[in-house]
Amino acid sequence: MVEAKNVSIRYISGEIQNIGLKDWVIHKIKGDLDKNEYWAVEDVSFRIEKGDFLGIIGTNGAGKSTILKSIAGILPPQKGTIAADGRVVALLELGTGFDGELNLRENIYMRGALLGYTQEFLDSKVDEILEFAELTEFQNRRFKQLSSGMKSRLAFSISCLVNPDILILDEVLSVGDGAFRKKSEEKMMEIIRGGATTIFVSHSLAQIRRLCNKILWLDHGKQVAFAQTGDEVRELCAKYERYLRVRNADRNAKPSLAPLTAADKQHQEDSSVAYYATISNLFLRMLSEPECKQNFLRYFKEREITHIAVYGENVVYQAVREWLREAGISVDYIVEDSNRSKQNEIKIVPRRSPSYPETRMFLIADLYNAATIRKKLLNMTNVPHYTVQELMDGSYQSS
Repeated sequence: MVEAKNVSIRYISGEIQNIGLKDWVIHKIKGDLDKNEYWAVEDVSFRIEKGDFLGIIGTNGAGKSTILKSIAGILPPQKGTIAADGRVVALLELGTGFDGELNLRENIYMRGALLGYTQEFLDSKVDEILEFAELTEFQNRRFKQLSSGMKSRLAFSISCLVNPDILILDEVLSVGDGAFRKKSEEKMMEIIRGGATTIFVSHSLAQIRRLCNKILWLDHGKQVAFAQTGDEVRELCAKYERYLRVRNADRNAKPSLAPLTAADKQHQEDSSVAYYATISNLFLRMLSEPECKQNFLRYFKEREITHIAVYGENVVYQAVREWLREAGISVDYIVEDSNRSKQNEIKIVPRRSPSYPETRMFLIADLYNAATIRKKLLNMTNVPHYTVQELMDGSYQSS
């Protein structure tokens, strides 16, 4: 269904991007043309068949989104070839293709037209789209007044109307809150079970492990490895986790395919045991200590906070989700995985448009990586942040 052979993709920067043909000729003759070339993808090869689910992993700047755009036909490779046999639907940048001044229903028709749907088809689907996106009550609100999560949910819901042969997903299973992510993942699995070949980029190794039967690891545009069997996928995920752990201590660390050592395996086992012990302890306290809920909600009540962002994993967020709802608190944005370092995704929350209430705090729901997340937040925003445990303990009162 999709085959890439020695694919290399180049970006060009410099003044060449901003000059006309006449100036280009003059600078070319003078030999002083400012042109910088950057190879975002170099010599990448892989092949996937009908029904395969390929996960592409790698840190930011690895070339993951670039290779997706090439498969979708947006960026043709300068070297090598890439072929996709079948109808391709790419969900890459969900927030594009909308008019901020139009309401949701109007934007559905406009976006649907861009995707090639007829008005008759959209007439029969518009209510279903709004319902799936959980935005029926906001259908007459202007698009620019939505939170980033709402915008993504709407775009995702519109795009899911088709039944493609090849489905390309770039982080789109992270849209919305935990419940909507579960629903969007189920929708994707429905499409996949229909026989679609899927290519998926995510920073969540939990999703990669759960969904993918093949994995492509990229680093700075170069192919590190391509796993094609269940055992290879599990081993490559473990080696990538090892790399992330080493890189967290040494930013200059290089990817390694060296065999997993006994220490690596023990670290994974110890991490899993510690993680599940922490989760179990949290749930036990929630069930047996009523004051945990009281402390948790008191924080928001005292500060009159109604809009927050959540940084962390689904299971912990789901545990306190009803508490947040009870307090009338809207979760505007969720950063799913602690391995992310896309600063603009975090900065988008406190820099919301004046027409929408400002997000007042970050709730850290990832128990195991809380220290790493806190360090990132301190470097990126002045918005206050607390872990679930800190709010349950009431320790914020002494901060």
